[in-house]
Amino acid sequence: MSKKEEFVEWFDSQKFKGFSVDNFIKYFDREGNTFPPKSKWKNIVETMKALELLLNDIKMPIRITSSYRSAKYNKSVGGDAKSSHKDFNAVHIQVDGVNATWVLSRLERLRRQGKFNGSLGVSKTYVHLDTSGDNITFDAT
Repeated sequence: MSKKEEFVEWFDSQKFKGFSVDNFIKYFDREGNTFPPKSKWKNIVETMKALELLLNDIKMPIRITSSYRSAKYNKSVGGDAKSSHKDFNAVHIQVDGVNATWVLSRLERLRRQGKFNGSLGVSKTYVHLDTSGDNITFDAT
């Protein structure tokens, strides 16, 4: 079984509602990036649960535009050396028809309610979400 097939099988077994494995595969297949090591797959689970909470709250499709980054790919896109993307804890998301600040406000509200813990960042076009550490909010531009 290929790494791709293994990941698809694992992802499907998690039964994430409202999200397709294709969102991830397209990103892993980018030139210079790779599939995350199997040992890191579990790291995305809490982040996906937070995304499911957001999806249930806003009832609008959420697009994942960034996820796991190999060290080489992370460097090539100007990612922070300590990026949680390298541990497969982080995603960047967009919601069509609304701005990133609005999406951030919805996630901040869910976090204040104690529904998840983690970092949030906002840029002009996307929101960064990871569940790997402290409850902080930062400017991702």
